[in-house]
Amino acid sequence: MGLNLRTHKGKQILYVDYGALNFENMINLLYDTCHVLKKTNEKMLLLTNFENATVSPPFIKEVRRLGKKIISDKVTKTAFLGIYGTREKLVKDYILFTGEENVKTFETEQKAIEWLVS
Repeated sequence: MGLNLRTHKGKQILYVDYGALNFENMINLLYDTCHVLKKTNEKMLLLTNFENATVSPPFIKEVRRLGKKIISDKVTKTAFLGIYGTREKLVKDYILFTGEENVKTFETEQKAIEWLVS
């Protein structure tokens, strides 16, 4: 769980793992992610893991609020893990509110990383 920078094939990926966090910690991690994105001068690749996470309406509301302001300006591609069934609405909301079009969901982290750096 948490936030870290990874390098794969010479490209940096911001990895965000919301797995098993409670609402307060998910919000704090979202704010930390936005803080890292605001500090960078370059656009980034984003890998976001929602496996074992409980996504609440207030969390989605906060993603919507921050999406267009911060995420859309700082992210070139986003890969999601742990998105299936009713969670697919989260991806649709993300695309709608960030305007980002290079977004995909994956079943494995390795496939997600390979797509991000391609």
